[in-house]
Amino acid sequence: MDTTELRRVREYVAWLLLVAALVLVVVGAWQFLNLPGSPGGSSFGSAGLSFAERGQETVGSLAAVDVTLLPVAAVLLAALAGRPVPRARRLVLTAVVIQAVALALAVIAWGAALPSSGGWFPLTAAVDLVVAGAGLILSVTVLRAPVLRHAG
Repeated sequence: MDTTELRRVREYVAWLLLVAALVLVVVGAWQFLNLPGSPGGSSFGSAGLSFAERGQETVGSLAAVDVTLLPVAAVLLAALAGRPVPRARRLVLTAVVIQAVALALAVIAWGAALPSSGGWFPLTAAVDLVVAGAGLILSVTVLRAPVLRHAG
């Protein structure tokens, strides 16, 4: 197999994974902020939900495993699966930004939901936040790696 072609495919796939993660974060943020025409399930976009209720509804989507793993998979594919792809640094930086925005919004949503939440929500949501934080730490570490200093 031609390794140049494989590197090109790895880069395209990594960018597609980042686009998928970005779409999920934008939808989650849109729902949390209750912007006009917000997409989503039965209760999203409802003018009757308080900020705390919207926080409880969206923290799970903003810190979801797929929102965390899609950028991490893109980073691993582009930077660590063999020689880095040509624009690996830019790709990893994009993944870090997507993860940081998702995590920041998820922490705000979690904090907003805490006063009115009960049961297991605070603990299970905190676990999602920890996993998202771990993914972000991994991506930042790869971004700072010497192998990416000369990558595009």
